[in-house]
Amino acid sequence: MGNHGDSPEITLRGRSLLFIAVAVCVASAYKLKGPILLPENGTIALNVPLSPSRRGSCSTRTAHPHYVAQLQKMFGLVGIGNEIANPLLTKTKGEAVRQCLNLPLLTKIFAASVSCAKSGHTKDWKNRSASGCGRCMPCIYRRAALHSAGLDSESYGLDICRGEGKE
Repeated sequence: MGNHGDSPEITLRGRSLLFIAVAVCVASAYKLKGPILLPENGTIALNVPLSPSRRGSCSTRTAHPHYVAQLQKMFGLVGIGNEIANPLLTKTKGEAVRQCLNLPLLTKIFAASVSCAKSGHTKDWKNRSASGCGRCMPCIYRRAALHSAGLDSESYGLDICRGEGKE
């Protein structure tokens, strides 16, 4: 998962499959029959190419409904009875944040997470102590979602809402 060494694979596009595989192993070990939850909001699950740097072939498709349906079919063929369910498929990231069942907890912990796809590219950031660049698609989605819930308090490497980072 860390992409160490000389691997030509520099993306994390297989992470959903890895998470599902771990969930299947745990469910099997404990004989759990319930659904495996793949909580990925609709826009990210569909993963339409929103910018030239987010070409579909370089982005994860492992939460896309077609992929999940095909994986579910394979589960059936090998005797895995757990259904893969995505409760966030029809929601935006903002809706998912606003409808969080434990918003007080989310409010306490969201700052400990990072969504940035370019967190190591800090040379042109005005705020190099930030954990996110502020202008990649994951940062923009995150900021919009947090803003919609009144939680947009993070600082970014570049604050595009204030005009920083214009080329």
